[in-house]
Amino acid sequence: MFVERSIPVVLAIRSNQRGNVTVIESDNVMAGREAARHLLSLGHKSFGAILGPQDTSTAQSRYQGFQEQLEASGIVMDPSRVIWGTYT
Repeated sequence: MFVERSIPVVLAIRSNQRGNVTVIESDNVMAGREAARHLLSLGHKSFGAILGPQDTSTAQSRYQGFQEQLEASGIVMDPSRVIWGTYT
């Protein structure tokens, strides 16, 4: 609607599926890593996660970063402690 009318549009946070709109997106992988680093710095050794919908790039990327940081620290999170839900 906006693009067809030549109205400038910028999306924040979510990936652009159409390819014709400017996107400003957070580095969600890095956000996941930073969350894990913070918890590790507090001395935590056992983890679980409550995430957004499994079919969203945002939730997947944050989980990926979290997992990567844990694995780099020699910790494997039990998959039964991961809950994919909604953002509500």
